[in-house]
Amino acid sequence: MKRQNNSIIVILAFLLAVFGAKYILRFLGETLSYDIAEYAWIIRYVWWVIPPILLVGSRYGFSKLADELRLSSCVTTGIRLAFIFTLPMLVGSALTGDIHSDLTFIGVLKTTLIAAFMEEFIFRSFLFGQLFTRFEWGFIPAVLLNAVVFAWGHLSQGESIGEMIGVFVVTLLGAAWFAWIYIEWDRNLWLIVFLHCLMNLSWTVFDVSENALGGWLPNIFRILTIAITVVVTIQRRKKLGSFAINFKNLWINKKTTL
Repeated sequence: MKRQNNSIIVILAFLLAVFGAKYILRFLGETLSYDIAEYAWIIRYVWWVIPPILLVGSRYGFSKLADELRLSSCVTTGIRLAFIFTLPMLVGSALTGDIHSDLTFIGVLKTTLIAAFMEEFIFRSFLFGQLFTRFEWGFIPAVLLNAVVFAWGHLSQGESIGEMIGVFVVTLLGAAWFAWIYIEWDRNLWLIVFLHCLMNLSWTVFDVSENALGGWLPNIFRILTIAITVVVTIQRRKKLGSFAINFKNLWINKKTTL
């Protein structure tokens, strides 16, 4: 019962962070005398981190916050592996797409590194990570909850019902893939952050697609990137002698870090 209650608290904190941001923005917009639209994304992301930090810090101690949320993972390893994994997308986009003419440093930074960090922090490190590693949620239920909300947040990229369904499916599968990589690489948060960042970069700098769905050529390079991560990850886990995700923790994860 205690684990169930703690799981509910984690989910509520997550919902408060993600969906509460719009009410914070509405309140600030109504009470302040100037337009905050230009700073809305900053306010939203700042609010995103507050409930997770307060909850995890109060539960395990603020001195252990970096370890608990995997901020202490090896950054250089994450960057190196992410760059190798995303080479097909980076090179493919550069060869087949034109550079966007309206790029700005802040715009690129916002849609690549900042967006990638914030999404991986709250979706994978906090929500999925807490449910799977602390409260006995199996990989499938933890990743489904994580992935559905993650995919739901990208529906605005679709202009038609068909596109919205396509975006939903692609981002849902992407969220599951990120969660799998996260666990199999010893919960290295920076690996999935920079994977996400560099994949976004290849489609932000180069005009290859208008949304997450993409066309057939960009998707070939995306599939190559995903295939490389899967093959290398499987080879690594075979050398280690076991997989972190297995039949024993698909539905219930008894080996939590409690």
